[in-house]
Amino acid sequence: MTQSRSWSSRSLGSRWQHRFFYACIRLGGWRLAYAALAFVTLFYTLCPSVRARSAPYLARRFPDAGKWGMFRHALRLNLTFGKVLVDRAVMGITGQGRVDSDPGDVARMHELLERGRGLLVLTAHAGAWQWALSTLAFTGRRLNVLYRRDAGDVDRQYFEHSGAHVPPRVIDAEGAFGGVIEVMAALNAGEVVCTTGDRVLGDSKNVVRVPLLGGDIRVPIGPFAIAAKLGAPITVIFTPRTAPCRAKVVIARIFGDTQGSDPADLARDFAASLAEFVRREPYQFFNFYDLWEKQ
Repeated sequence: MTQSRSWSSRSLGSRWQHRFFYACIRLGGWRLAYAALAFVTLFYTLCPSVRARSAPYLARRFPDAGKWGMFRHALRLNLTFGKVLVDRAVMGITGQGRVDSDPGDVARMHELLERGRGLLVLTAHAGAWQWALSTLAFTGRRLNVLYRRDAGDVDRQYFEHSGAHVPPRVIDAEGAFGGVIEVMAALNAGEVVCTTGDRVLGDSKNVVRVPLLGGDIRVPIGPFAIAAKLGAPITVIFTPRTAPCRAKVVIARIFGDTQGSDPADLARDFAASLAEFVRREPYQFFNFYDLWEKQ
């Protein structure tokens, strides 16, 4: 099976650097961690190799920015990403963190789950996705996360800091059949399955090309194909960070009747939702590699 290796989830920071921030959080909460983060972010953004990671995205989002403008955009993007990571650690270590949601959206998700076909939640590497979606536990159904973690990644998930948090069930995207069997079983059991739709997690052949920011990107077609086969409803959810240790769950789109749908059409609609989010929150799309197809 051909694996996609064009991106990595491995953190730039070393183990001791992560432990330094964890200590800051224990000593002074998010304020002390943010203060240290400002200096660390400036240091990394001054490195051309680090700025090159976000350059393909920023050049498309801000096509008229000059050299100094691109630096400022990269600095702001990197600082926002760092705050999201600090917020995640704060939630895990201290339990401090709040996720807001619209009561109507909550009711709609319960309604979809009552159909008995599970619920596929699609998000992206945007906002506070790494910890805010933990609040989907309000559905009362088991939360499954299709996830790929690179070997040697030292950055902890929020639930790895403390036994006080109930971890989701992690489905390995690089396991047997790319986790398809486990995903289908969870949906058939009426559970919630969450994954990102903007990155190819497993087999790089199972993709579809969709437009985003004036170019074509490849997204995994598997989640859309599974939903269409099982008739499982899909909710496209983004979790913008709104304040220190605070985020909001926003349902961008709902595909309630997916039975027999064209997976490619679903993927294009997902990309359109992501484009809308990027236009509203340009510094909360954390894409640090060249996502776009070469022309």
